[in-house]
Amino acid sequence: MPYEDDQENPADDFLNKAWGASTPSKRANLARKALKIDPNLIDAYVVLAMSVNTLAEEISLLRESVRIGDKVWIEERKRPKQSYFWRDGETRPYMRAIHNLALALWKRGEREEAARLADYLIYLN
Repeated sequence: MPYEDDQENPADDFLNKAWGASTPSKRANLARKALKIDPNLIDAYVVLAMSVNTLAEEISLLRESVRIGDKVWIEERKRPKQSYFWRDGETRPYMRAIHNLALALWKRGEREEAARLADYLIYLN
């Protein structure tokens, strides 16, 4: 869930380190630590999805990240403002999750769902 301007999410430190980790196992460990602190940290699921061994695991993690984003951004998703999602940095993890899920589904041959997700990103933006 988005934090207020004056609040910092304590899991962000682990997440920032995860993005820059040198190996998939280090990324995964740091993402899991972030999720222990904040189980709703969308980007932690995205990072973890980048570190798993199977496409099924990747898709499962990305679906969870999108599910969380859907809950967090429910009001804005109903009536997105023009360019709101693109300009607001807090929405980027949600968009990243949708994008990566679409790519993973495309890779698995689920082209129709992948295309719907891509269309949804265009709608949001």
